[in-house]
Amino acid sequence: VITTPTGLQYKCIEVGWEKSPRPDDAKIVTIDYTGQLINGYVFDSANKAVMQVSSVVAGFAEGLKKMNQFGEYEFYIPYNLAYGEHGAPGAIPPYATLKFIVELIEVL
Repeated sequence: VITTPTGLQYKCIEVGWEKSPRPDDAKIVTIDYTGQLINGYVFDSANKAVMQVSSVVAGFAEGLKKMNQFGEYEFYIPYNLAYGEHGAPGAIPPYATLKFIVELIEVL
């Protein structure tokens, strides 16, 4: 597990190859993902979700930018890079650390 200066922790499951979202652009990606709380509660998941990298929480965007297309990573996102001290009502409690398993299918 690698920890970035911001506090994001990530682990490479599958390296992938080809292109990746660059830090300075707003790429659109297609991903499969599962998001859960540390206790294992799955709050979200999707297959072939299409999204703009800049439209997700900071920790998720930071993690995506470390991936290559066809790669699979596990992210541990601290609350300050996720939904903060307020959480997301109905799904994510305040100060929650999030865990995501993400497969980057395509960088558009």
